Amino acid sequence: MQIDKSGTAQPQKQVKLRKLDSEAEPVDLAIVRLNGTSAVSDNQELMAQWQKAGILGRPEFGRVFPQDGARFLEELPYMYRSNYLWAEQVKP
Repeated sequence: MQIDKSGTAQPQKQVKLRKLDSEAEPVDLAIVRLNGTSAVSDNQELMAQWQKAGILGRPEFGRVFPQDGARFLEELPYMYRSNYLWAEQVKP
């Protein structure tokens, strides 16, 4: 949780990257969340790829990187949206 200027705890924005396994069951591949002003992930391999190459979500926003923070999280569902690999926002 983050604390806003009023001292109230705010739910942390998170995106879950999921894929279908060999049994066609969804499994978590990564959880991406904000850490200060940057995005971080529990999947270090993906994080290294994103830091190096970024992602292309919607064309009007161009390439974004984890250090773009909230914008990066917002673009993940546009980058990963196939039937086998997708990103979804986690409800706080």
